[in-house]
Amino acid sequence: MTRRHIGDGGIVTPLLGIVIPTYRHSDYLEALLDSLARQTDNRWEAIVVDDSGNGSVAERVTDSLEARKFTCVVHDVNHGIPEAWNSGIRELISRNRYGAIAVVHDDDLLHPDYVKVSLHLLEQRPEIAVYHYRSRVVNRSGTSIISIQDLVKVSLSPHLWGRKYVSRGDSGLAEILDNNFVFCPSMVFNLHHFETVKFERHWKFVTDLHFVANALLSGKVFLRYPKPMYLYRRHSGNVTARLTKSTERFSEEIALYKDLEERCASAGYLYSAGAARRRRSIRRHLAYRMMISTFRLDRIQLRKLRLHWRACTVE
Repeated sequence: MTRRHIGDGGIVTPLLGIVIPTYRHSDYLEALLDSLARQTDNRWEAIVVDDSGNGSVAERVTDSLEARKFTCVVHDVNHGIPEAWNSGIRELISRNRYGAIAVVHDDDLLHPDYVKVSLHLLEQRPEIAVYHYRSRVVNRSGTSIISIQDLVKVSLSPHLWGRKYVSRGDSGLAEILDNNFVFCPSMVFNLHHFETVKFERHWKFVTDLHFVANALLSGKVFLRYPKPMYLYRRHSGNVTARLTKSTERFSEEIALYKDLEERCASAGYLYSAGAARRRRSIRRHLAYRMMISTFRLDRIQLRKLRLHWRACTVE
């Protein structure tokens, strides 16, 4: 049953619950909270999950939170990103008053109509399990930027950018595996289709793609909204940048794609099995990173990337 919020006067209205895991980006977090305060639709509540292990982030931001709209959960130890997501999700689902929930990163920003659009989609397209947004990339100061890899992504899937796009079944998963255009903080989960939403703890980078693949393999349907409701902040301190620099992300991606190749084949998702075997999105990114490392004369990084390239080669 879809969770509902009883508003003033007893009118039943949908309510969006938002999980904000945080670790050390307290300056960016304040900007995210401000973007929430500026929403054009006030039907939301948020929970800040302080995963620093010492409560330091919560102490700096709690005084600025509006108690009616925000709560804060503090972990005694650092559990890592997936468990921070899961902790906040469990708390929100236990309240049994939300039509949908979302997880947003503490260093990103939300478009002023983020809540409005999310609840509109929930009301107009209830058959969709997961709504996800096009993201606009911003720099440390919040200014829009575009890079070579962003241009490549647009050119590879031009049909995604101008209209709503539904992903379902074998063909939907195959396209996501080829172009990797869904990531966790851009997703809104329709709780009519989920008893729980859980991310695997052993992944550091691909936990969202693992979730997406499992959802599509189980028959869930995704809808991509073409306007950029989510503002992704690209900076050297975020998790993606750190795992890319260490190349650990590529190890996880290759391992996940190998696993999905077998699982998709067993489930009869033959297009998806082929996409997992080709690993196009990983190979494109590796080629780009190797080009950058060559230009910078970074032999150590180039050597590590080449090892992943060999591991990524189709047998």
